This record gives sequence, structure tokens and C-alpha cells, in this order.
Amino acid sequence: MKTPQILMIAAIAALAGCTTAPCCKSCYPDAPKENFFSLFDGETFLNFEGDVSAFSFERNPVVGTRGRGKNAYTFCSDANAIVFKPAPDGKPKKIYTKEKYDNFILRFEYLAETNAWGAVGLRTPVNACPCKDGVLIALADDFGFEKTDRAADKFSGSITGFQASRREPNIRLDWKHESGNTYAKPAGRWNFMEVRALGDTVTTFLNGEKVAEAKIANRPASGRIVFVGGDKTMKWMRPRVKRVAADWRADACPCLNKAPEGFTSLFDGKTLANWKGVTTEEKFDRPWVRQAATPAKRAEMQKKADELMRQFWSVREGALFFDGKKGGYSLATMKDYGDFELWCDWRLQNVQGDSGLYPRGVCQIQIWDAHNMWHLGSGGLYNNKENPRHAMEIADFNVGDWNRFHVKMVGKRITVWLNGRLVVENTLLENANLKNFPGTEVPDCEQLELQCHGDPLEFRNIFIKEL
Repeated sequence: MKTPQILMIAAIAALAGCTTAPCCKSCYPDAPKENFFSLFDGETFLNFEGDVSAFSFERNPVVGTRGRGKNAYTFCSDANAIVFKPAPDGKPKKIYTKEKYDNFILRFEYLAETNAWGAVGLRTPVNACPCKDGVLIALADDFGFEKTDRAADKFSGSITGFQASRREPNIRLDWKHESGNTYAKPAGRWNFMEVRALGDTVTTFLNGEKVAEAKIANRPASGRIVFVGGDKTMKWMRPRVKRVAADWRADACPCLNKAPEGFTSLFDGKTLANWKGVTTEEKFDRPWVRQAATPAKRAEMQKKADELMRQFWSVREGALFFDGKKGGYSLATMKDYGDFELWCDWRLQNVQGDSGLYPRGVCQIQIWDAHNMWHLGSGGLYNNKENPRHAMEIADFNVGDWNRFHVKMVGKRITVWLNGRLVVENTLLENANLKNFPGTEVPDCEQLELQCHGDPLEFRNIFIKEL
């Protein structure tokens, strides 16, 4: 018979997205389950009403390109997109969810064409205008608007009429190293957004960055979610929603960052204890360079690395957050590890994002946006040349959703599970730098690193057991 205390923990855990309670025991789940509901099935608008005829869908939209000339190629998404193309009358059009939502989290990807604007409305009555009768979240080609007299609260992520989105000069956006004053990407590029409507507070996150938060007064506490098209083409992918309590918090689960039985937690959910910075200066990101240095030199370089770490890594809502800005680099454990078993949760917050885990300081276990980029699953041993390097299947969840690695390393062989599915089986890890550093093998014992690749992302629930 379950005690009232166990039932209370289970209720809190379920509300926070846990799949077991208490999950800090031996029943640690294979995959996080956040329980989002997809608003778009890829081909129909069954969950919507309103100006449905003004919207269509596009199969496998282009999300990026790479290379030039004859070597150029494109990346296409494995999802279909909702597309709005303006009608001859030039008037905005809206589709409303058939369901009403009061307190919820909404995640989606969107693309704006040159000088385009659009929006997502929250808690809006059907056939009403979100800007007056609900809450309007602006979406736009911010780069085009920078050249006009556009109002500040019309930039992407703004809570129109309440709070303009935060902007900074020379923001590095992603692996193409583009920069601007906005956290949105240029026209024709896909963005990821998370919107939270909790009680009277609305918060927006754009490409991983918290850009606006406001208290909302004199607007309905419940209503439809609305997708708004303006005078130019707008696209949305993977809109999904989860109902939550008004006092929902990302770090509320009592099991968060609590190690399963037999494991040690490497992250307490509050501080950067157990972690240090990594620097590429003088090639100090390479184990054999560090090991050959004097203790004084290592201390000198570590001080520089830690200063950079504090600029770009922080703790946000119970997770280690890397902001993806130019100049940031990887994070490493204070302790070195040989053979180990590891659990680690991660989530990318950038379309076509890229990262990884570095066991023993070399050669990455790949993390990337499998659905919008290479169509190869995360978990592969990216630097392998002679032995298998790719994940056996795509087990990744969507951009913005939490994933869970389970990794075992014994000797120089690695096995990886992603979200409960085996993606790498007992494969030899190679040293990708061996050609440039003859005689340098994968170390027997070294630090574990969380890779920076110029993209915002988060890590949490990082647990290790030495074997």
C-alpha cells in the first residue's frame, strides 16, 4: 500500500514530467517523457478552425544549405510544415485551435521570409484578434525590420503591447557564425521558440535565449492558440503543447538531478561545482598537451579556462545552460574517469544545433539535430574512421525536447543508448587526432567534457558510476 507521502511525490513528479516516482531510486527511466500534444499531424488541420483555406502544408521543407558551387547541398526536415502564403486581399489570416488552453507550454519552429511578419496568439476567443482579446507573440524577419521604424515590441519573441524582446549587439546565432542584434535568425532560416503561459505570466524563449517575460492584465485566462499569417510567407513546424499547472516550474520535480541508486550526481542543479572550463589556447583542450605541461602551466591555463566558463555557462532552471555565444567553449568534470557508466539528459534549442560528449577528453559522442540536418541519429562516435561511427537509428526527440543518454565505456569500447534505444554497441573509440599526434592513444583516464559547438543547449541529470 502506498503511503500519502509516496502518493504526494508521485503527483509532483507527474506534474513536472517525471515518468516514475521517486525516480531517484533504481527505477530510473530510460527516456524523459514530457507529454506534449502535437497540434499538426503533417497533412490536415483537424485540430484547427478559422481561415483554414488560407493555410497549406509543405513536405520536407528546406532548413539549410552547406557548401558552395558544385559542392553545395541542402538539408531538408523530416517533418511537414504549416505554410501561410498571403491572399490577394493582403489581409492577415488566422487559424485557431479547437481546444481552449489556460496554463500551458507551447513549442514550435518557425521561418519568416524577407520582411515577413506573423504571430502566435495565446488565450484568444475564436474569431477574435489576439492583440486585443488575447496575448500576441510576435514572429518576424527581424533583420528586415531593423532597417525600418518597426516598433520594438514587433520583433520576434516580443509579447506585443506588454514587453519587447531582449536584443543585444553582435549576437552569434549558430554554426554559420552569423550575428546581429536579435536572437532570431535572418529571413529564410528556421528558429525554435518556446512560449509559457502560466497564470498571469507569459514568457518567451527564442533559439534558447529568454527574450521576454511579462505580467498580463485585462486579458482572458483561457482561450485558443492562434497562428497568424501576415502579408508575406510564414512557416511553422512541429507545434506542440502541454497543459501544466499555473505554478509549474522547470526545476520543480523532486527527482531532478538526484542520482539513481549506485550513481554519483555530477551536477547539483544549482552551481557549477564539479565542473571546470576548457580552453583551446595553446591546444590545451588536448589531454596529451595538458599531461605534458608542468603543474604551474596547467594551473595558469585552467584559470583562463574557468574565466571563460563563467562567461558562457550558467545554471538555469535546474540545468547547465550554454548560451552558444562567440568565445564560449566546452565544460569538463573536475575529476578524471576511466571505465564508467553515465546517464545524461540534454536538449538542443537551435534548429540544426550541434554538440556532443567527450569521454576521456577526446572524440565525441555526437549530439545534433537529427531531424533537420544529417538525418543521422545522435549518439554516434563522430570521429571514428575505421570502426562504425554512425548511430544505428534515429532515436532523437525534437529540437527543444529533452533527450536521455545512457553510456557505458569499458576499456576503449563504448555502448550508447538514446531514449532507451540502443544506438552504438560495444564499439571501439578511436582518437581522431592520432594522425597529427603520432603515439597518442585514447587515454585510460581523463576528464569528461560537454562540448560547445556554438549552439545554445542544456544538460541536466548527469550521473556517473565508476566501473
